[in-house]
This record gives sequence, C-alpha cells and structure tokens, in this order.
Amino acid sequence: MFRDRKFVTFTFVRHPMHRLLSTYINKFIKKDLTSDDYKVFIRQLYGWSETSRKDPSKLARPAFEDFVRMALEQKDVIENDHWASQQVLCGLGSFPYDFVGKLENREEDSRKLLDIIGRPDDRFPDQEELKFPINGVDKLLPNFFTTELRNATATELAQDFELLKYNTDL
Repeated sequence: MFRDRKFVTFTFVRHPMHRLLSTYINKFIKKDLTSDDYKVFIRQLYGWSETSRKDPSKLARPAFEDFVRMALEQKDVIENDHWASQQVLCGLGSFPYDFVGKLENREEDSRKLLDIIGRPDDRFPDQEELKFPINGVDKLLPNFFTTELRNATATELAQDFELLKYNTDL
C-alpha cells in the first residue's frame, strides 16, 4: 500500500502547545470528575498502578503545569493519543506521508490535499461537522504557558516542532 501510487498517505497535525492546552481543557477541566472518561484520562495521566488503589474522581484535578509535565514524561509512549508526541504517534520522519496538513490551516490544507487526490470539487467536513469544535486555545496560550513551561515543552517535543515546522513562540 505504501508504494502503491493509487493510495495517498496523509495526516493532519496540530501545534503541540495548542494540542496540550486543548487536551487539558477538554479532558480535565470540562469533564465531570465522576465520568468514566475523566477516570480513564486521570488513570492514563497518573499511571494505572498509581490510581488503581484510589478512586480517580477523588483526586484533585491536575494543575495545567502538572498535566503538561506528566504528559511530557510520556511523550515517547502512547499512553493517550491526545498528549503523545505526534512524531511518535504518527510515525513522522519514518512513515512516508505524501501530505502533512496542519489543523490550524485546515481549510487551505484540505483544499491542497483534495487537489492532490484529484477531487478538487469535494470538501472536507468543517470542525463542527467533525464534532471538533473550535475552542480558542490559541488566545489562551499566554495565560497557561509560562516561559519556563513553554521552554520545557519546546525542548521535550523538539522533534514535533522541528518536523512539523511549528514556532515555539506563543
């Protein structure tokens, strides 16, 4: 399949800091503490052995900085797709993608991809249709990422920033 030119391999990525903040808001702040989803995310973040003796809903919600530091410790392990390194998760740098689009440029990049596959009159679903609402994290970044946390994120996810050509400035 990888060598068969009838197939086009592609993926869409997201700015690593936007991705971390969006995950934090959607998985740890907006989720009800007693929901099964929240419990799974907490177990994945803290580790299954750490939370197997405690009810995850009784644990305090992690502060953003704590979430990022724990998530970065897991960057090379796919404990959860939402905070794993995109380089590891998608095999960037080793998998032969024909096209890598950016979520921030979804409309323009999806148009390019549709041209590549010979379907210029088609369209990708928008974020609402994908049930992936725009949450405005780009405007919230300076409120959450201190200089120290931004630098730590840039260092730990250096391959994501480099391979995906993202800027580490907020």
